Amino acid sequence: MEEHRRRSKKSDIDVSSLPGPEALASDGQKPGQTLMINNGGVAEVYQWNADLHQWDKIGDAISKAPESTVYQGQEYDYVFDIELDEGGPTMRKLKLPYNKDTDPYVAAMEFLEANGLPEMYLDQVAEFIVQNAGEYQGPVASGPADPFTGGARYVPSSGVQRGSGTGSDTGGAQDPFTGGSRYRPSASSSGRELGVGPSSSGGGADPFTGGNSYRPREFSQAQPQISVNFTGSRLQSTNAYFPMKEYKLFGSPSDYADKVMGKIREFNGALDQTRQLKAEELTRCHGLCSSLTSPRAHSVTVAPADLQLIDRIIHWPPDHVFPGLDILRLALLNKCGCKYFVDDEDGGKVFLGELLALAVGSQAQSKNQLLVLRCLANMFSVDNGQRLMDGQRKWVLSQMEPLLSVGSKTHQVALSTVLLNYCIYYHKMGQEDGMTDCTRLAVKVLKTSFDPQAKLRTLIGLGGLVMAKKARVLSAAIPDNLRALVDSHCTSANTSEVSECARYIIQALN
Repeated sequence: MEEHRRRSKKSDIDVSSLPGPEALASDGQKPGQTLMINNGGVAEVYQWNADLHQWDKIGDAISKAPESTVYQGQEYDYVFDIELDEGGPTMRKLKLPYNKDTDPYVAAMEFLEANGLPEMYLDQVAEFIVQNAGEYQGPVASGPADPFTGGARYVPSSGVQRGSGTGSDTGGAQDPFTGGSRYRPSASSSGRELGVGPSSSGGGADPFTGGNSYRPREFSQAQPQISVNFTGSRLQSTNAYFPMKEYKLFGSPSDYADKVMGKIREFNGALDQTRQLKAEELTRCHGLCSSLTSPRAHSVTVAPADLQLIDRIIHWPPDHVFPGLDILRLALLNKCGCKYFVDDEDGGKVFLGELLALAVGSQAQSKNQLLVLRCLANMFSVDNGQRLMDGQRKWVLSQMEPLLSVGSKTHQVALSTVLLNYCIYYHKMGQEDGMTDCTRLAVKVLKTSFDPQAKLRTLIGLGGLVMAKKARVLSAAIPDNLRALVDSHCTSANTSEVSECARYIIQALN
């Protein structure tokens, strides 16, 4: 979506009272936070992009009607005008009516049903309403109380509480009303991700952001459906969570190449000539990106001269390097690409050191940290990458620990994915030292992570290790506090997938 406007019939925004563009110099407090500024007398709305650590402009104005607005013969407190890019020649224009005494979820569902849009966007639309119309305070007239709590219905406090909790990100799905052509690394937002529902790869384009938005998506091995037992604490007879046999990897769709190359061309033009790629090299780089996002990306033959271009880009200044890291992430899924970067033991260690320096060094930046973690996860896709990650396990895991404090959900999911892949590897190999190191880090992740998907991936990896230790009668250490920590994730305060997976681990520990 190139641009979208959200308007109402009359405006009561006092533009003069808004902060100026200097407010954009301060970081946002959470992903998706919105900020309105006065830019030359025009009210502009920005949203905090935690992945790229920047404010993205999402509209020219958000106005509220001081009086009720009539829409289809009914009066509403708000009537938002929405323009959606669905890949066609023109924008689709929709109306989103809303009254302050209506539950945002009810209004969101009515909007989706009225316009034939997927129910998977329910949370995002409800959050949009909360952000722009204020928190839901309940109906004006008194109504029946919740028979379980004695109070009113659920009231979002700071944003909308996610229902399933298994999406990234990101990490989770992005705000469906943001622009669709910006370069924004984030996690996949399509469907449930791990252990339930369809695979996150594939699927139709997001009708809110447009199918051309550049966003690294995640290839997800399809997992069996899990039927959750709501009648009690008894587990289902089949554990579909662990041990997981396939590595969890981060890939991208075929339309990805144009977007990442747009950012590379932009950065290339800003560099001094000694570091710039020539026109012919940019063309080759574009071809490489296209090959690495094709259906045969894993096995396609890639020339070393083309891979050398990636090596040059990831040595650009830190604030220009992230699109190169994104291509590197794809190259590590390719046999030729992984061999080029990690085949030689000493060369692989140097490469790994340079990669980790971008994540934990003095010039580390949030967007680079995210993509470095995704690169580490993808190194498990090829045998020589697995050998390097095994040989440098203690170093890699120690370098990951400082990233536990990074607050972004997408970072937490990426870090837990690296740990999950380590767990899968050591479950297969039965290596005691590796299991012990991974278990220790898993305990720290569970203590610090707040993202449900990150917790789920960590628990799945941990569950596989617990099963391997018991099956092989290994002496690999299981921390004394592990049972209590896992047991704390069995409560209803967690998502159903997290709590059920945790209960399987408790069962395996018995």
